[in-house]
Amino acid sequence: MKSLNSRFLRVQKSNPSRADFICLSKAVRDQKFKRPALLKALQELVPKDDYDRSDRFKLINHLWKSSNPVEDNEIDPESA
Repeated sequence: MKSLNSRFLRVQKSNPSRADFICLSKAVRDQKFKRPALLKALQELVPKDDYDRSDRFKLINHLWKSSNPVEDNEIDPESA
C-alpha cells in the first residue's frame, strides 16, 4: 500500500488541478493492484464527498481495469 500512496502523491503533485480519483486512476495504471488494495486506497486517498457510496463498486472496477489491462489476458489470434 505504501507504494500506491507514494505513486498517488507523485501524480497528485504533478497534476494539482486534477481530481483525486483521476490521480488515483493514473497512479494504479498498469501496476496490477488487487481489488482489496484498490478499495483501501479509494477509501484513504479520495474524499468521500467526491463520489456517491453507491458508485463505489463501479469505481473499484474502473481502477482494477486500469491497473490490470486486458491485453495481458488476451489470446493470441494466431495461436487459437
